[in-house]
Amino acid sequence: MKNILSVLFVIFCSGLCLAEIPQNEKSALLAISASVRNSYNWNEQTPVEQWSGVTVTKINSNDHVSGLNMRILANGTDYIINFSEMISELVHLETLSVNSQISNSPSNVKFNFDFSNVANIISLKKLDISAGYGSNEQNSQNNFLNLNLVSQL
Repeated sequence: MKNILSVLFVIFCSGLCLAEIPQNEKSALLAISASVRNSYNWNEQTPVEQWSGVTVTKINSNDHVSGLNMRILANGTDYIINFSEMISELVHLETLSVNSQISNSPSNVKFNFDFSNVANIISLKKLDISAGYGSNEQNSQNNFLNLNLVSQL
């Protein structure tokens, strides 16, 4: 009987080690990756804990996304970065950091970030949005939409 309980305990513990974030959070991360058109290592085959820029924390004994640190390199013509509205699915997100680098190539880059999607994330404690430019600063613009909602965070 002791051996059976020990085996069941080991199986239970190993199941906890392989726990994954909820599917809605994983779907949100994949939608965000697609919306910023970046080639991250984010895919269904790689465990989320290994996705670059994603921090996973155990909250109430479940794994959740607690940090998102994205570096976006925009190059090309008429490149528009729009975050997916699914970012609001990351309800346990505490830290969001976005660094947009605009290359030296001739382009009209628009960085759109709508804060209405972030305003619903009640756990958010730190928000850092920054943009760097190459030599073509005059053709680049940042559009921060619904910025007034930041005061509600």
